[in-house]
Amino acid sequence: MTKKKIGIIGVSGFAKSHLNSIKHYKDKCELIAAFVRKEDRYEPDVKAAEALGAKIYENVDEMFETEKGNVGIVCIPTGIDSHCYYSVKALKSGYNVICEKPVAGTIDDALEMKKIADATGKKLCIAFPIIYSPVIQKMKKIKTENLLGNLISCKSYALWPRSTAYYNRNGWAGKIIFNGKKIFDSPLQNATSHYFNNLLYIAGEKPDESAMPKEIYAENFRAKNIDSADTQFIRVITENNIKITFIATHSCKKTFGPIAEYLFENGKIIWSFSAGDLGSAKIFEKIGSEYKLIDEFDNGTTQIHTLVFKNMFEAIDNNTPPLSNINNAYQHTICVNKCFESSNGITQIDEKYLDELSIEKEMYNPDWDVSKEKNIVIKGIEEIIEKMYEQEKSFIEIGAEWAK
Repeated sequence: MTKKKIGIIGVSGFAKSHLNSIKHYKDKCELIAAFVRKEDRYEPDVKAAEALGAKIYENVDEMFETEKGNVGIVCIPTGIDSHCYYSVKALKSGYNVICEKPVAGTIDDALEMKKIADATGKKLCIAFPIIYSPVIQKMKKIKTENLLGNLISCKSYALWPRSTAYYNRNGWAGKIIFNGKKIFDSPLQNATSHYFNNLLYIAGEKPDESAMPKEIYAENFRAKNIDSADTQFIRVITENNIKITFIATHSCKKTFGPIAEYLFENGKIIWSFSAGDLGSAKIFEKIGSEYKLIDEFDNGTTQIHTLVFKNMFEAIDNNTPPLSNINNAYQHTICVNKCFESSNGITQIDEKYLDELSIEKEMYNPDWDVSKEKNIVIKGIEEIIEKMYEQEKSFIEIGAEWAK
C-alpha cells in the first residue's frame, strides 16, 4: 500500500492529537504539509511538524494549490467556527478531509459541507473517535440486528468539571459566537459531544446511520463567567421513535462518567467510559421483570483516536464512506442548534446556589499550572443529575431550585 500523504491546518492545540495519530501510523502515512499562522507562540509546534517532514505554509490557498496531486488527505483540527470554511475549501480543491468534531456551528454550515462532499465525491470524515471503538461497534451490531429486540430508549450523563483555565485556553471557549459565526461551545457541542453522538449513532436504523431528531426539548444553564451554557439537558424523540436523554455539566466538583444505558425490548446495555477505562459494556437479557448479565466486553488497549485515521485510509483504498462521516454526524449539529433555540437561550444561575472553589488540577490538562484558577460549581449538582438520570427528568422537572 502506498503511503497516504497528509496536510494539516494548524499544528497546536488539538492538532497534536492528529499529529500523534499520524506518527502512530508512520508506516501507512506521512505528513507532507502544514498551514500555520505566523505567530511566535506556534514556533515550537512548527518545529515539531517540520521534524515529521512537513513543509510549512503561511497561506492556505498556496498550500492547497502547491500540494494538489501530492497530498491526498487534509486534517482540520481547528476551532468550530472554521470547520465549514476549511472543509469546503479543501473538498473543492480535490482533497479528502478529516475534520475534527463537531461538524460545524450551525445547521446551514453542516448542510453546506454535506452538499460539497456529495458534489465532489471526496470523503469527509468527522472525527468522533468513540464510535470507532470495538465496544460501540459491537453495540451498534446488537441494535441493527435486533439481538435484544427493538431499542426503546437510551440515556447518558457526564460530570466533567472545568475550571477558569479551561475557558481561558483559547479565544472561543465558552462562546456562543466567535469570529462572527455561531459555534454554541458547550458540553453538548464540545467536551461531551462524543457521548451524545454515541446515542444518536446507536439509535440509527442501519449500520452507517445515525437517528434523525423529530422532537427536541432542552434546558441550558450557566454558572460560570462565560457566554454559553456549562450545564445542559436535552431530550430527543427520533424519527424512529426512540427517546434519547442526555445530561452534562462542567459546574461540578466530582468527575464521573460518562455512563449510558440502552433499553431494549428484551434486555439492556450499560456502557461506561470512566477515567482509566477505555470503554466497556455489560449486556443484560430481560427475563420476566429481571435483568441477567449475559456478556461484557471492553476495548482493551485500543488507541481509539488513531482508529479515525486507520479507517480513513481503508475508506480511500476501498472507496467506501468513513465510519463517521458527514451523513451520520450532522444530526448532532441539528440537535445542538435546536437545543439552544428550544430553550429560550441560557439561564444564569443565581450566585446563592454557587460555590467558587480552588482546584488542584484541570481535568482537561492535568499539567497546567492552576494555582490561580477557580472552579465555579452548582451546589449539590451531582446528586441532582444522578436523580435526573434515574428518572429521565430535566432540571426543571426534577425541581432544582435554580432551574427556570
